[in-house]
Amino acid sequence: MNKPTPFGKTYKEYTEAIEKFELSKTEKVELANVPELLKEAKKAKQLIIKAKLAMKELKSLSITAADAIDNFADGPYFEITQNVSKIKKQAKELGLDVPKELDAAFEMVSKARGELGTGRSSKWFQAIKSL
Repeated sequence: MNKPTPFGKTYKEYTEAIEKFELSKTEKVELANVPELLKEAKKAKQLIIKAKLAMKELKSLSITAADAIDNFADGPYFEITQNVSKIKKQAKELGLDVPKELDAAFEMVSKARGELGTGRSSKWFQAIKSL
């Protein structure tokens, strides 16, 4: 048995090497977990689909919101803020009073513009668009 093998070690040397080998470094595979993991994979797939649909809906809503903001900015906001000062100046020259509702409208659109910010050029829109 102490005869060398073609690889240069004796049978005794091989058995000693095997005895020194640490079995504690090996890991046990739990085959019983396979069905549970497959069930989790199905759940994951459903959640991925749900998340993708939600992202698609978010993008669509963000386009609607951004366009509404831009339409507000290019429409009523622009018209009111550009014309109120002209109207006030002309009314003053003519000695007329400016309706308080006009000042209230100016304050309302100015406040809304501050709250809404910009539409498609905004950082929030660009971030959502990149999803």
